Amino acid sequence: MLIEIQTFAEQERLCVDVQKFYDYYTETGWMTKNQQPITNWKSPLLYWNQSEGTPYKKAKQEAPRSENADIYESLIGRVLL
Repeated sequence: MLIEIQTFAEQERLCVDVQKFYDYYTETGWMTKNQQPITNWKSPLLYWNQSEGTPYKKAKQEAPRSENADIYESLIGRVLL
């Protein structure tokens, strides 16, 4: 089942700790907080993604730095002193 969960998480591009998810629900006997049996593990996994993880995103690009940025910073520093 762990491999099935891992495969689903990868296909859906979820950023969750699948092992932590699996261990948690294995420990609870695959029951919800209300002691209801979990019949579809995908829903709780998607919830975990919203609350503990984030969808994979492209690497954050740094904002381009103006060629005059150093000059502006030195001027601002002098004004604040």
